Amino acid sequence: MSVRVRHFTPNFKMPMNNSKNVGLLGEEIAIVELLENDIIISRPLGDNSRYDLIIDINNKLYKTQIKSTMSSNDEAVKFNLRSSYAHRRNNSYKKYTIEEIDLFLLVDITKKMCFLLSGKHFIDKTHINIRYKNTKNKQYNNINWYSDFLLVNIIDELQKK
Repeated sequence: MSVRVRHFTPNFKMPMNNSKNVGLLGEEIAIVELLENDIIISRPLGDNSRYDLIIDINNKLYKTQIKSTMSSNDEAVKFNLRSSYAHRRNNSYKKYTIEEIDLFLLVDITKKMCFLLSGKHFIDKTHINIRYKNTKNKQYNNINWYSDFLLVNIIDELQKK
C-alpha cells in the first residue's frame, strides 16, 4: 500500500493557550482538508448535536466528530475520544457511541496531519494513540500506525465502496 501524505500549512496564527482555540483551529483545518479532497460537507445548526460535520462520500453520509490536539513529541500523538462538559458541569465526560457518530476526524495541529477513524476503532474507547515512529521496545502488534489512518487514504477507501 502506498502512503499519500499531504501536509496542510495554515497561514495564520491563533493563540493556542486554551482547548477552545485548539478545537476551533482543528475544525477549520479539517474542513479545508475535506474540501481539498472534493468532499461535500454539511454543518449542523447550533451546537447541540454530538457530531461536528456530516461528510458526503459517494452519496453516503457520515456523522463526523472532529478532535484536535497538539502533539508533544515526534513518536506518537494522543487524541481524546470523549466529549467534555467541564464548562457546563463539574468536569463531566461522555463517550461517543456508534449511534451518535460514524467517524472521528482527528487533527494533529503540531504535525499538521489529519486522520480518519471508523466506528470499530473507537467503540468503548476514551482515547487513541497514533504512532509516527517505532516503539522503543520494538512492539508492532496492536499499534495504531499513522499511515493506517491518514485522512486521504481512508477517503480513498470510502470512495471505492
